[in-house]
Amino acid sequence: LPPRLGTGCMIIGCVNAYQDAELLGASLPPLATLVDRVILVDGAYRDFALYSDSPASNDGTQAIARAYGAEVLEAIPGLDEIQKRTRYFAGRNGDWYLVIDADEVVESSLAREDLRRELVLSAHDDYAIPFYQAEAPWESKHRTVLRLHRHRDGICYRGTHHAVHTPAADGLLRMAIRPQDAPRFERLKIRHLSRLRTVERMDRKAAYYQRLAVAEREFRAAHGL
Repeated sequence: LPPRLGTGCMIIGCVNAYQDAELLGASLPPLATLVDRVILVDGAYRDFALYSDSPASNDGTQAIARAYGAEVLEAIPGLDEIQKRTRYFAGRNGDWYLVIDADEVVESSLAREDLRRELVLSAHDDYAIPFYQAEAPWESKHRTVLRLHRHRDGICYRGTHHAVHTPAADGLLRMAIRPQDAPRFERLKIRHLSRLRTVERMDRKAAYYQRLAVAEREFRAAHGL
């Protein structure tokens, strides 16, 4: 049985997906070996070019995710990337969250119990994980992504999809830690499978991220982040 919630032991794997049926066979199995539950959030972001009249995937993403044992949160129209990612944290799902996109594979020499033991004894609430392209493993020496988070009430993404926020004593939201300042969790790595994407999908993503980058720069400037 999985550990009891609140013991500091339950690990939730969070997967961000849209039209990712062909990639889930690579991303979900290794994640499932490290976590107690997998939650997949489906749907296109607002401003991302849709593949149908609905923001939900229509390529079998949800069915395949369920076949691998993931719990699927259905697409909600009109969410931007920050709002969609915050759905991972709705309610008290777990004690730690390990977050990936559907085109990423988490790699580790740790067994689930070993990872749980390290997190229970952790001195930090948020960790950056080495990140590299599948064809360029040397990038893991330099690049990290902020994807491992301890649960606390009010945790959410706000204004940026790269860092989580948590309420401060004055009731306002504060960035928990800047990605570039986060401690590294070296026992995990994330391998990006963007090379498996179609040219069309990469073009759609590039156009979307141009708009997102502007919105996030404006948010950081307005809040002094």
